[in-house]
Amino acid sequence: TDTALGEKVRAYLRNGRVVADQLCVLVLKHFVATHTYESNGWILLDFPCTVRQARLMEIHGVWPHKVFVLDTKDDIVKARNAQTASGDALLEMKLEACRYHLPLIIEYYRRLHDNVHVISGEFNRWRMFTDTEK
Repeated sequence: TDTALGEKVRAYLRNGRVVADQLCVLVLKHFVATHTYESNGWILLDFPCTVRQARLMEIHGVWPHKVFVLDTKDDIVKARNAQTASGDALLEMKLEACRYHLPLIIEYYRRLHDNVHVISGEFNRWRMFTDTEK
Protein backbone atom coordinates (compact mmCIF):
# COMPACT_ATOMS: atom_id res chain seq x y z
CA THR A 1 0.00 0.00 0.00
CA ASP A 2 0.95 3.65 -0.30
CA THR A 3 1.36 3.98 3.45
CA ALA A 4 3.48 0.86 3.95
CA LEU A 5 5.86 1.74 1.11
CA GLY A 6 5.99 5.35 2.22
CA GLU A 7 6.92 4.34 5.75
CA LYS A 8 9.74 2.14 4.47
CA VAL A 9 11.10 4.99 2.33
CA ARG A 10 10.73 7.42 5.23
CA ALA A 11 12.76 5.09 7.50
CA TYR A 12 15.68 5.13 5.04
CA LEU A 13 15.56 8.90 4.67
CA ARG A 14 15.22 9.58 8.40
CA ASN A 15 18.41 7.61 8.96
CA GLY A 16 20.23 9.50 6.20
CA ARG A 17 20.49 6.41 4.02
CA VAL A 18 19.98 5.97 0.31
CA VAL A 19 16.69 4.21 -0.44
CA ALA A 20 17.38 0.62 -1.52
CA ASP A 21 17.02 -0.12 -5.25
CA GLN A 22 14.43 -2.82 -4.63
CA LEU A 23 12.26 -0.41 -2.64
CA CYS A 24 12.61 2.34 -5.27
CA VAL A 25 11.40 -0.06 -7.94
CA LEU A 26 8.48 -1.24 -5.79
CA VAL A 27 7.41 2.38 -5.23
CA LEU A 28 7.70 3.05 -8.97
CA LYS A 29 5.71 -0.08 -9.81
CA HIS A 30 2.97 0.88 -7.36
CA PHE A 31 2.87 4.45 -8.64
CA VAL A 32 2.63 3.44 -12.30
CA ALA A 33 0.04 0.74 -11.55
CA THR A 34 -2.23 3.05 -9.56
CA HIS A 35 -2.30 5.94 -12.04
CA THR A 36 -3.40 6.17 -15.66
CA TYR A 37 -0.13 6.47 -17.53
CA GLU A 38 -1.02 4.36 -20.55
CA SER A 39 -2.38 7.41 -22.37
CA ASN A 40 -0.23 10.14 -20.83
CA GLY A 41 3.00 8.28 -20.17
CA TRP A 42 5.53 8.94 -17.44
CA ILE A 43 9.06 10.28 -17.21
CA LEU A 44 11.89 9.25 -14.94
CA LEU A 45 14.90 11.50 -14.57
CA ASP A 46 18.18 9.84 -13.60
CA PHE A 47 16.57 6.47 -12.93
CA PRO A 48 17.55 3.80 -13.52
CA CYS A 49 21.14 4.81 -12.84
CA THR A 50 22.56 1.30 -13.12
CA VAL A 51 21.88 -1.86 -15.08
CA ARG A 52 20.98 -3.53 -11.77
CA GLN A 53 18.16 -1.01 -11.30
CA ALA A 54 17.04 -1.52 -14.91
CA ARG A 55 16.94 -5.29 -14.35
CA LEU A 56 14.92 -4.86 -11.15
CA MET A 57 12.44 -2.73 -13.06
CA GLU A 58 12.19 -5.43 -15.72
CA ILE A 59 11.66 -8.15 -13.11
CA HIS A 60 8.79 -6.14 -11.65
CA GLY A 61 7.21 -5.48 -15.04
CA VAL A 62 8.12 -1.79 -15.22
CA TRP A 63 10.18 -0.51 -18.13
CA PRO A 64 10.18 2.62 -20.23
CA HIS A 65 8.63 2.55 -23.68
CA LYS A 66 11.26 5.06 -24.77
CA VAL A 67 14.62 5.94 -23.28
CA PHE A 68 15.88 9.42 -24.09
CA VAL A 69 19.55 10.16 -23.61
CA LEU A 70 20.60 13.79 -23.66
CA ASP A 71 24.06 13.79 -25.19
CA THR A 72 25.72 16.87 -23.73
CA LYS A 73 29.34 17.84 -23.22
CA ASP A 74 30.50 18.17 -19.63
CA ASP A 75 31.29 21.88 -19.97
CA ILE A 76 27.70 22.62 -21.02
CA VAL A 77 26.36 20.58 -18.10
CA LYS A 78 28.67 22.48 -15.73
CA ALA A 79 27.59 25.84 -17.14
CA ARG A 80 23.92 24.95 -16.73
CA ASN A 81 24.61 23.61 -13.23
CA ALA A 82 26.16 26.93 -12.22
CA GLN A 83 22.60 28.29 -12.22
CA THR A 84 21.49 25.77 -9.58
CA ALA A 85 22.26 25.30 -5.92
CA SER A 86 24.03 21.93 -6.20
CA GLY A 87 27.78 22.00 -5.67
CA ASP A 88 30.62 21.25 -8.06
CA ALA A 89 31.76 18.18 -6.12
CA LEU A 90 28.32 16.60 -6.34
CA LEU A 91 28.12 17.36 -10.04
CA GLU A 92 31.54 15.79 -10.64
CA MET A 93 30.41 12.63 -8.84
CA LYS A 94 27.25 12.47 -10.96
CA LEU A 95 29.19 13.02 -14.19
CA GLU A 96 31.70 10.31 -13.28
CA ALA A 97 28.92 7.84 -12.46
CA CYS A 98 27.18 8.75 -15.69
CA ARG A 99 30.33 8.17 -17.75
CA TYR A 100 30.57 4.66 -16.33
CA HIS A 101 26.93 3.54 -16.12
CA LEU A 102 25.21 5.29 -19.03
CA PRO A 103 26.83 3.25 -21.84
CA LEU A 104 25.86 0.06 -20.00
CA ILE A 105 22.25 1.20 -19.55
CA ILE A 106 22.02 2.29 -23.20
CA GLU A 107 23.27 -1.12 -24.33
CA TYR A 108 20.85 -2.89 -21.97
CA TYR A 109 17.78 -1.08 -23.33
CA ARG A 110 18.95 -1.24 -26.96
CA ARG A 111 19.50 -4.98 -26.71
CA LEU A 112 16.22 -5.79 -24.94
CA HIS A 113 13.79 -3.21 -26.30
CA ASP A 114 15.55 -1.21 -29.03
CA ASN A 115 13.98 1.89 -27.47
CA VAL A 116 16.92 4.26 -26.97
CA HIS A 117 16.79 7.70 -28.56
CA VAL A 118 19.88 9.90 -28.31
CA ILE A 119 19.15 13.62 -28.45
CA SER A 120 21.67 16.42 -28.52
CA GLY A 121 21.41 18.28 -25.23
CA GLU A 122 23.39 21.19 -26.61
CA PHE A 123 20.33 22.93 -27.99
CA ASN A 124 17.66 24.84 -26.13
CA ARG A 125 14.84 22.95 -24.44
CA TRP A 126 12.34 23.59 -27.24
CA ARG A 127 14.63 22.09 -29.84
CA MET A 128 15.24 19.08 -27.60
CA PHE A 129 11.48 18.68 -27.11
CA THR A 130 10.96 18.77 -30.87
CA ASP A 131 13.67 16.14 -31.31
CA THR A 132 11.91 13.80 -28.87
CA GLU A 133 8.81 13.81 -31.08
CA LYS A 134 10.73 12.45 -34.09
